[in-house]
Amino acid sequence: MNNRLVDLHCHLDLFPDFEELVKECESEKIYTLGVTTTPRAWNKNNSITSKTKYVRTALGLHPQLVKDFSHEIDLFCSLVPDCKFIGEVGLDGTPDYLHCMDLQIDIFKTILKCSSLNGGRIMSLHSRRAANKVIECINGQTDAGRFVLHWFSGTHKELEKAIALDCWFSIGNPMLLSVKGCEIINRIPKEKILTETDGPFTKNGDLPARPKVISETVQMLSKLWKVDLESTKSQIASNLEALLNTK
Repeated sequence: MNNRLVDLHCHLDLFPDFEELVKECESEKIYTLGVTTTPRAWNKNNSITSKTKYVRTALGLHPQLVKDFSHEIDLFCSLVPDCKFIGEVGLDGTPDYLHCMDLQIDIFKTILKCSSLNGGRIMSLHSRRAANKVIECINGQTDAGRFVLHWFSGTHKELEKAIALDCWFSIGNPMLLSVKGCEIINRIPKEKILTETDGPFTKNGDLPARPKVISETVQMLSKLWKVDLESTKSQIASNLEALLNTK
């Protein structure tokens, strides 16, 4: 993959210049996974990215939207055969969403089962304040695919459990700029780390973080790892290749 940059979690369709941003990723040759938040967004996103070289679309049902969009789970499952990637899905245990945790778990388990029935998919998972519950769910359905924990913020014990389940982790600038985030990254095997922006929900200065911000991410990661920049790029590119080719 020639040490190309990787953004494994970006909400491309939430940028006002979505189609131009896809062209930008192509021009910059950044391997980018555009995650979606509702199943109904899949068709338009996929129609724009299905013929691109560097950009792909994931089928999502964001846990923060489950209460309002749980009725779209049947649509979600009907689309799984047409997708290679699933995301953003998972669980959110922050106070605003605890009231619907049971529903979140039901939907997440349905997604895992549907993925399993279709041979498994690469998944970008949300686990904010719900890491242990996410780990319990995927431990019960390990044949559902390959799991990438996006912006992991759980405890060290939860991290160890996730690593034992052969999970991957996508990390971005906010993690690299925090003490806790760096502690987590240093505990993850290098071969299980990928990079992400989570744009437009993260910022680069005063602007939403676009995939090209990953160039800064790998610079910070190389400093944390105490290796040169090209070695870091090579590691991330190799990790992506391994993720895509792992069965």
